[in-house]
Amino acid sequence: LVTKTSVSEVDGSMWESLQLVTKCTAIIATDSVIKTMAAICKIPTYVYMGNYVDQYRDRVFIDPYIREGRMKVWQFVRCTPQLFEPVINELLLR
Repeated sequence: LVTKTSVSEVDGSMWESLQLVTKCTAIIATDSVIKTMAAICKIPTYVYMGNYVDQYRDRVFIDPYIREGRMKVWQFVRCTPQLFEPVINELLLR
């Protein structure tokens, strides 16, 4: 989670994790409840998820937020360091 002052690792209950989301200026997440909570809160959200078809996931939890400009998604088959460069660069420019 990216906060105004630091990058924090979430360690605790799900409720504590969701509360931390509201304090962030941006979120880097996998396909999870954290990314959905961030998008609902209108926090810029950068999502990494597997490159496979899931129409329900995309229709309900991804596409609406992409259309509204709240979420950017990177799909991948294999995780490599280069996968993270676009998000890191964008966050450094903010």
